Amino acid sequence: MFAVSERVVCVDDTNPNPLCTFPLGCVVRGRVYCVIGIGPSGGIQIEGLPVIGYIDPILAIMRGLPPGPHPDVGWKRHRFRKMRDIDSDSGIEIANAEPELVGSVR
Repeated sequence: MFAVSERVVCVDDTNPNPLCTFPLGCVVRGRVYCVIGIGPSGGIQIEGLPVIGYIDPILAIMRGLPPGPHPDVGWKRHRFRKMRDIDSDSGIEIANAEPELVGSVR
């Protein structure tokens, strides 16, 4: 489970959902992001990279939400790992340089 303000690294940037729009771009494998919340469908909301998506009517009813488009439904959880969980077995290398925190205010 991810928490607000937690730093996560993208481990999967393949095949963005064709039913969603990404007005400010997509996540990039190996980059570090800041979690700003959890979307209505359980997606991870990343600072500066909203996902505008459609929530299935059945899922919407189960969660007490209106069906249809929703702002910032978030990214699928499998695309990220907590920074402390990254190790040599993860299949991803983070450069020796300090990782860039994408989406943060500078």
